[in-house]
Amino acid sequence: MRYRPRRRCRGLGDSIPGGVVYPGSPSSVTGANAPSVFPGTTVLPAGATTPGGYSPYSSAKGGQMAPDHLHYGEPVCLSAGMVLEPGAVGAPNVIALRNISALPLEIHEIQFTSQATSTGFAFGNTGGLIGGAIDCNMAIGDIPITNGFVPIWNFGKASNLVVENLVQVGVGNAYVTNYNEYTWRLATPLVIDPNSLVTPVFRHRNLIPLPITLTITFKGRIIAPIQKRSRIVPWVSCYISKAFDFQNNSTDTEFSSEENLVNPFTIPVQVNRFVGRMLRSANLYGTAVPNNEDDAGYIGSLLNVSIVDSYGAAIVADDTPFALVFDSATRSWETNFVMQPSVYYRVKTTQAGGPFNLGGGVATVQAFISVVGEREVVW
Repeated sequence: MRYRPRRRCRGLGDSIPGGVVYPGSPSSVTGANAPSVFPGTTVLPAGATTPGGYSPYSSAKGGQMAPDHLHYGEPVCLSAGMVLEPGAVGAPNVIALRNISALPLEIHEIQFTSQATSTGFAFGNTGGLIGGAIDCNMAIGDIPITNGFVPIWNFGKASNLVVENLVQVGVGNAYVTNYNEYTWRLATPLVIDPNSLVTPVFRHRNLIPLPITLTITFKGRIIAPIQKRSRIVPWVSCYISKAFDFQNNSTDTEFSSEENLVNPFTIPVQVNRFVGRMLRSANLYGTAVPNNEDDAGYIGSLLNVSIVDSYGAAIVADDTPFALVFDSATRSWETNFVMQPSVYYRVKTTQAGGPFNLGGGVATVQAFISVVGEREVVW
């Protein structure tokens, strides 16, 4: 039998002249005040909206390090990052996230990481950075994946709470670094055509007075060409409650709007889960900063929730403790049902007691609830 070599596909670098990936904009902060970040990282000042970023796979010698061809089934990992100042909005280097192979890319999971470092112990001993401090708006071209901005801890269920929030303290409390990692494993892989990409835009919610280094990573594999004209596209919609003041109030209530947990499309959404997170904020050193996430125990019993659909049917009974709705290990309520077109869910969040000191200088508690699913979109 005559040997026939495997057919070669266009290389990752072939779509870009010279095979060199654009390394991103230079840092806008220089000199002694420049933060310690990866080379080529974009630093956005407060209020800025200029896109930019870096590819962790870019090198000073120029270009993305990758094989010159990819075959069916081969794994692919694409990553890009940036630095956001408090209050800033911006996108990483999207060229690093583009599928520049000649074949479709199937994304299996999306990973978010965030990191912040404070000098001294003032903000470090509060638990510092957590997933509620950064939110993300994602789309494929003009096809939305999120209903506006969604906090990065509200996409997927938790799989390792220890890794989600790591803290490193320097010698003599000289500095404190907080590192977060959140992974969203898609129920159905998201197919990205050649030369296409998922575009993320991040926002620093100004909960901590520190710049945050962000990275987003897509993990998947190369697949054969698809003839089908429809794709399964994820959908995430989120409600963030107000910060309930437990030091001064005894009871309080808030309702989500019809635009928060909603299916705005004319087609059904297959819902995979609800994700529920809680943010504790502390009033230390005269500043309210994030303290920690709910341990789904003591703090989780201080807020009650009820959820009804747009027809008035209750899916969560009135005044159910938050910790009983969302699993303490996964921070989620795993479901499998169809959300009909134009249907929304309305959440009532109620403060369960107070005023009192929750310990550790905690001043407020805030709920983050998202609905995560997918729908079929015709290309």
